[in-house]
Amino acid sequence: MDEQEDLPFGEEEDVMEPMMDEQMINTEYPSMSQDQNATAVLEPLPEGYIPVAERPPIRKPYDVDDQGKPVPVHGVISLFLTATTVDLLKIKDLSKESVFVEVPKDQILHDIQFRGAISDFHPVKSRIMESDYDPLLVKYNDDDIYGDGNNYEIAVSQDAAQLWLSIMDEQYQREHDLEIEQLHAAAEKKKPRTRREIKVRPWISLGSETEIEESIVQNRRELIRVVIQRPRKEFNQSIKLLDKDAHELWNSSQMECRPFKDPNFELRRLEQDTGVQAVAAQCDVAVQAGGGKPKPASTQYVPRDLPLERKAELLRSPLLASFLNRVKHGVEMALIQNEVVNIFEDDLSALSDDQDLGGGGGAGSGNRKESLISETQSFTHLTYSKNKMVSAIHWLPHVKGAVAVAVTENQSHNERVATAGRPSNAYILLWNFKDPIHPEMVLQAPNEVFCFAFSPSNPNIICGGCSNGQVVLWDTSADHDPFGSGGGGG
Repeated sequence: MDEQEDLPFGEEEDVMEPMMDEQMINTEYPSMSQDQNATAVLEPLPEGYIPVAERPPIRKPYDVDDQGKPVPVHGVISLFLTATTVDLLKIKDLSKESVFVEVPKDQILHDIQFRGAISDFHPVKSRIMESDYDPLLVKYNDDDIYGDGNNYEIAVSQDAAQLWLSIMDEQYQREHDLEIEQLHAAAEKKKPRTRREIKVRPWISLGSETEIEESIVQNRRELIRVVIQRPRKEFNQSIKLLDKDAHELWNSSQMECRPFKDPNFELRRLEQDTGVQAVAAQCDVAVQAGGGKPKPASTQYVPRDLPLERKAELLRSPLLASFLNRVKHGVEMALIQNEVVNIFEDDLSALSDDQDLGGGGGAGSGNRKESLISETQSFTHLTYSKNKMVSAIHWLPHVKGAVAVAVTENQSHNERVATAGRPSNAYILLWNFKDPIHPEMVLQAPNEVFCFAFSPSNPNIICGGCSNGQVVLWDTSADHDPFGSGGGGG
């Protein structure tokens, strides 16, 4: 090293150029097209060959930390090499096809000695000097997989270098095997299709023929002969057809089967079990509970079940976990819709009949006010209840002329599902008939309240249910009585 310090830096650079040209590793392998032209006969795959698709994935040339971020393996250093360093080491020809190059350790130490602190290898000088092999393996990091902005990696341990080379060899071997598999698949398609021989298998009885025989109706007695007679004079009688109004037909005496209310629907019947046998009764049995509704039931096969080992294997299967993760969002969306939509709501009950409103042809008197309920008073607040809908309403059990109203946002089903899970303030307003403008009390909830109720033992305690499944409890006993002791009329 002392003799090299006397040489100018420019002359030392000329000495480094031929050394780097000899140390470059050529990782370009011959393609399968050359092998295919060289061999006219395709060799069969070896016994026990595992296809490339069924092999385990190749190990990555890096490790992953607890946060899932790639980090260099043990014995690898991530560096940023400037264009000057790349030109001095003659490694600018590295690419994705040829990502490795061997650089002598003395050459790197010589660069650190002459360039000093400005050398890109100066921060890792101690680790380079402690490396257990020579020359060192340098790798091109084009994708910046670590996210640190560095463009090269250097393996300072022989184990890390062997790991890089083994991964590269495995990738090449799999590419080579995949091309061979494609050639075999193409050769199989060109083969003439052989006609499959149909083998006659013995018939195995599973009990279906017994059920078919039992379902066939067979005569157990002789057929009964029935003779029907009709007077001859009733043959070839003239028929006169005419049209009648349905209203007249149903209200006339010509209607043979008039509609009537069948009392059997409201008649509650008690089911009684009775047995008859030719010999004397052996024992008397009685039960207290009534039998359920009789219904037909039948089965053909004994249900098939899997052994416990197979069930445990299926529960640990990654395919089952992938399927559950794929359908989880759809199932959650369906459950949310079931909670939001009221499937028992009767939409027809809100419709009014034209005849009841005094429409044409009805029994009404024609006065619309007779069938409509007129509004006497309304309660609204610009801050809490304007442009909102009422989700629940209850009378105050201990005060007259006062109601409690829960208001929610006027949203459609899709909008409500889209905003599900987001916290939003909701209110329950306590109104007094004496003041329709200002509510007597405002109860705040962390989410929209769709139902609430007063405690039957203590009316000052109110319990409400939110749309997200949360239960809210209010205690108004500590507040002053906003309604007074007497309450209002109404």
